Amino acid sequence: MNLTCICGNGMTNGGSPNDTQHLLISDRSIEKLQDLVDGQVRTDGVIDEWPEHWENSGATEVWMCYGCKRLYVRPTGPRDQVIVYSIEKVGI
Repeated sequence: MNLTCICGNGMTNGGSPNDTQHLLISDRSIEKLQDLVDGQVRTDGVIDEWPEHWENSGATEVWMCYGCKRLYVRPTGPRDQVIVYSIEKVGI
């Protein structure tokens, strides 16, 4: 998939691995992800349902623009539902 950032920078997940895509996953989601993967390995002997497993575990996909550092949350959903965050502040 390709996204063009508000700043004009192009982003893609065409290459794997890539530096654009990130995955946010909670501790509970990690446990669910492990259960999903273990279940598939038990039944099929391999892991074929990737990235479906992380989607089913409740993980959130985030893209980061390396031009301006904006975050695009859930770019795999409908484009009108993607949430865009810009840098408010650097540092704590």
